[in-house]
Amino acid sequence: MTYVDGECIVLDGNHYTIGNSKFVRVTRVLSIIRSKWLEQWRGNLGNEEADRIRYEAGDLGTEFHQLCYAYNRGEQPFIPREYIDMFDAYLRWFEACIGRIVECETTTVSRKYGYAGTFDLRAVLKGDTIPSVIDIKTSNNIQPQMALQLAAYRTALLEEGKETNRRLIVRVDKMKKGQLSVKEYTDHHRDLVAFLSALNLWKYFNL
Repeated sequence: MTYVDGECIVLDGNHYTIGNSKFVRVTRVLSIIRSKWLEQWRGNLGNEEADRIRYEAGDLGTEFHQLCYAYNRGEQPFIPREYIDMFDAYLRWFEACIGRIVECETTTVSRKYGYAGTFDLRAVLKGDTIPSVIDIKTSNNIQPQMALQLAAYRTALLEEGKETNRRLIVRVDKMKKGQLSVKEYTDHHRDLVAFLSALNLWKYFNL
């Protein structure tokens, strides 16, 4: 069971229910953004095959995240053969860049804007003093809306009084296993404005 400020969090479709209040999920908000690449990919494959690949990729992403979560908590998880190269890439990045873990797989809530989301990692990078918010991806590429996702997390963390500065996507390539790339987003204001625009549009069509 997960709690925020002593209140139980329940994941319910499009929302997190916290106490008697509902907060739209950050990922649901971002689903309103059109992806031309995804549309073209679906058009080329057909919906049935695209759905099959998407579900398989979702399972892979979930399982890999669970391995990273266990390691981030200080555990030594058993790594299945199909994940060894991916996890080794993550481990090399972690050892080179992470100075101290602050929290992982934590739900953050913006009561001001009415949304909530769960980020993968909040940690102090080596050479820094202020924690960064970090999300781990296994997608085929780094997509523009990922900047908005991190901006939403960072804003909610600051609202909760949790000092947070940098925003990073760590992408572990599931096709070229063993390769890892990092993308940092520095324009916090611009990305937040874009996320809030998406939030208002999602509310317009769904509330």
